[in-house]
Formats: sequence, C-alpha cells, structure tokens
Amino acid sequence: MNFFKIASYFTLFFAFLFCTSCQHKERSNNQNPTTDITVGDTVKNEYAKAFRVIKFDDYQQIDIINPVDGKVAFRYQIGGKDKEGITQLSTSIQRVIALSSTHIGMMQKLQVADRIVGISSRKYLCEDLFNKDIFEMGSLGSANPELFVQAKPDLIMDSGFDLKAPVINKLKQAGLTIFFNYDWKEYHPLGRAEWIKVYGVLFNKEKEAQEIFKNVDSLYHQMKENISRSSQKIKTFAGTYFGDIFNVPAGESYMAQLFKDAHLDYVYSNTEGTGSLSLTLEEALIKNASIGYWLNVAASSKKEILQQSERFQQLKSLQDGKVYTYMKNNNCFWERSVIEPHLLLHDLGVIFYPELMESHELLYYTKIDE
Repeated sequence: MNFFKIASYFTLFFAFLFCTSCQHKERSNNQNPTTDITVGDTVKNEYAKAFRVIKFDDYQQIDIINPVDGKVAFRYQIGGKDKEGITQLSTSIQRVIALSSTHIGMMQKLQVADRIVGISSRKYLCEDLFNKDIFEMGSLGSANPELFVQAKPDLIMDSGFDLKAPVINKLKQAGLTIFFNYDWKEYHPLGRAEWIKVYGVLFNKEKEAQEIFKNVDSLYHQMKENISRSSQKIKTFAGTYFGDIFNVPAGESYMAQLFKDAHLDYVYSNTEGTGSLSLTLEEALIKNASIGYWLNVAASSKKEILQQSERFQQLKSLQDGKVYTYMKNNNCFWERSVIEPHLLLHDLGVIFYPELMESHELLYYTKIDE
C-alpha cells in the first residue's frame, strides 16, 4: 500500500490518539490550581468535565479544566477589568484561527464559521466552505508566527497538545490571544458536544448554543432508548492497526461510552483508561478471532486491511464481511461527529439493530464489502 495513502488515513487518527492518551503535567503562565468558586454564578454542566463557565455582574469567566485532577489549566475572562493571571478575551470576536477540525464543526453548527480566517489545512476539511484567501497555518507546533500575525486574528483556538511549542510565547509576545480547547479530554460523547456552550459564550450566542445542545442531548437519549429495546447485546471490538500496534478505545473513553449507549457488548469495556490501549497484533488477534464485528478499522477495502497484515484473515468479522470504517468519511467524522453524537449512535443502531431503526442509511460509518 502506498505510504502517502496510509499517511492520509492516519494523520487525524494519531492526533486523536495523542490527545486522548496524553496528560499535560505542565502549567501555563495563566494557570490557577484553585477550583473553589466563592463569588459568581457557576453554570451547571450536564456532562462536560473539562470546562466551567462562571457569570459575574460585569463579566464571564471560562475555566479550562484537566478532568484527571480537576485543576484549572487555563482561565479566561470576557468583559470587566483586566485581572492578573487571567487572559482577557475580546467581547467581539470576529476573526478566528481554528486549528482543529472539531473547532470548525462547532463554529459551523453555531453559524459563525464565516469568522474563520485561518485553519491548519484545507485537506482536512469536510467541505471547503471558505474563500480562497483563508490562511493555512499547519500545526501550532511547527507554524510560522509571522503568518499568524498577518492573519490578524482576534482569537487563535488550539487543542493544546504541545504546550511547550516555542511559537506559543512568540504569538503571545506579538499580542495574539490563544484559547486552549480541551474538548478532547471529555469522557462522554455528550460531554464533547456540550462544548458548544463555550462557543456560545465566546461568540455572544449563548441562547443558540443552549438550544443546540438541548436538542442534541434529547436526540441522543431518544436514540439510546430506542436501541435499548433490543433483547440482545451484540459483541464487538474496535481498533486500528498501524506501526505494529493495534490501538483500541479504552474502557473509560468516550468511544467506549458510545458503544455502551449503543447497547453493545464491547470487548474492552472493562479496561481502565480514557484514551487508547496499545496492543500487539498477536494480542488483538487472539482476543478477537471469534468476534463477529470489527469497528473503526483504518482502511477502505478488504484488500487494504490484508495489506496491513495477512493475519487479519483469521478474524471472523473479516471473513463474514462485518467490518466498518469511518475512513471513507474521515474528515467529516472528525469535524462534525463531536457535535452530532446522536448520529454516531444512529449508525451503530443501523449496523447492529437494523430492525429497530426507521432509517437504514449510514451517515459516518461505511461497511467494507470488498
């Protein structure tokens, strides 16, 4: 299989793998470990653990939290007077550099994507909705700071995978503001979707954001309840093979939660961890040889799977043609599924319990037949 074709499949996957398995121990300059709030009205989150919005009389505060230890990693303020240790954000954010696919999907959902003036790369877009003058920045760790200055953003939104990147201090010295988004640290699909509320605060669209999340939450639970009517729980495994490592969602990850809500008997549901488990191919084959379904395979055809390893022919799931991937819809999966977890749940219902589903159209997943 052509190396560059493989690379195109895995660029986004490994960004995901990195972000779901790493824990940052460093603290930024504006980090405040205090989590007690004595003044202000803290907005209640339904599922999200990695952010907190606090309303004061003349300003709002957004805390970005590491859910592992509950400590505040970054603190931002919109409105009011400048305070030491808190990053002040504009009350009118009109120009945004969005460096993650999930940021773009959220902004599109809130209908503020027209404010995006810079992205990491067009090749990762679900649809190229931007004009030809948009800036392509690359990743923050290897970016050219002069390009960021040229784009004149009110806000740079980054996932904070590499907090030691030298460019971060250069951008701050240039007077640019970076907002570190920890949606990838959430443990629940609806926790990730609940980050739309943060975008609502940033872009003065709180009411719209609340309505979007309320609707997603309702649709998700309707789908979950519908699927739960099945009298059986079908066994499945999920995983991606690359570089001699078979990566599977750990039992406390948002993907494992999705499988649980889809009424599935997920092979690794009882394992610890919120990221991925790294298995040898031998371990994966022995554990899953007789399992009937394989999800999240990193290929678009049976031929590509066997090019990764001929030994995959041992799997019952491949023999029976019950293998599913989101690679054929890769960019849209990463960009939109974060705010559409109910549609991911719908796909799993179609795959495993079609008799319960009104629509049998797969939206993100694709069955690998040949």
